[in-house]
Amino acid sequence: MVTVVQVEFHANGGLVGTDTVAPFSLEWQNVPAGSYPLTAKATDNDGGVKTSAGVPITVQ
Repeated sequence: MVTVVQVEFHANGGLVGTDTVAPFSLEWQNVPAGSYPLTAKATDNDGGVKTSAGVPITVQ
């Protein structure tokens, strides 16, 4: 069975955190005000990788 073993979280193309325990999540702290496209890159136990579409957020 193929399962997700790691999720990397990216903003503006840069890594902001990684989680290796499901359910995968990230608490992003001290974020400067601005707009960010967020993506998640999942890696499975067979080495497969898939990156999500960007989701825009705005921090005020």
